[in-house]
Amino acid sequence: MRATRAPMALAALLTILMAAVGGGCVTVTLYEPMGVLQRPTLVAPAASTFAETRIQVRCLASDDMPMGDAEKLCRLVSQSLRAQGADTETVVPRQLDESPPAVAFDGVGADLSIEIESATEHHYDYPFLSLVSCFTLTAIPSVAEETYRQHVVVRGRNQTVLAEETMRARFVTYNGVFLWAFNYVADWLFRDDDNDLSGDLGFKDFSKDFYGHVAQLTFNARVRSDLLGLTARSAKPLPAVPTTTPPTAPTTTAPTTTTPAAAPAPTPAPPATTTAPPTTTAPPPPPPAPLDEPPALLGTP
Repeated sequence: MRATRAPMALAALLTILMAAVGGGCVTVTLYEPMGVLQRPTLVAPAASTFAETRIQVRCLASDDMPMGDAEKLCRLVSQSLRAQGADTETVVPRQLDESPPAVAFDGVGADLSIEIESATEHHYDYPFLSLVSCFTLTAIPSVAEETYRQHVVVRGRNQTVLAEETMRARFVTYNGVFLWAFNYVADWLFRDDDNDLSGDLGFKDFSKDFYGHVAQLTFNARVRSDLLGLTARSAKPLPAVPTTTPPTAPTTTAPTTTTPAAAPAPTPAPPATTTAPPTTTAPPPPPPAPLDEPPALLGTP
């Protein structure tokens, strides 16, 4: 009896473990940003980033993105933009080249249109490793790799392409009870909450990067739309302030008095130049006539 119960217990345990693995409760997912997702973003998620901007979000449904997943993606992107002040509408067309409805935003039209196309570029689950994991009761974990692509295009009011990017993300998922238990204990004892591996932190990091880059791409497109004069603001212009001219004070004219013109000052005559007459030198007097007698003899009686 015990010999027959042992295989049954082993089969039940294997069934429980495989159900746990299939349910995803013993998975460790690693997220690797690729393409544009590893670039830093500069736009802060503030409530005034897309104020007074009407944005339409369109997501294409395909084999890799079913209708329900496309609607969920549009709703989450729309919520992210509304949290930053935008007025949004979501559309899930069958084909991405379908023209947007003319009644968008009550017939006013969208300032910007975001088109998102998602696809799976690569998927591999290592079948031999999955078989070994099954026989070892997930002691050896199975590994699955997936690479996703998100092609985002932002158009203006006249359907002009203002911004375009292709974002890629790679996920590596490990399924195994022992690997999950080891990481769960390590997360609880040693790792911070931002570095946990046993939860869904990888998908949260991807969502943060994806929404941040969509906001950055949309902001770049809005700046270009403003420069091209395509963005129509919904805010009403401020009324013009009337300009009043202050009254001018009356001016009094003082009586004018006639002042006789002053006589011109006489022009001084140039100084007279006198020419001195030439000086003549008098000739020396002639010598006295000789006396007949000496002077002593004249007064003698």
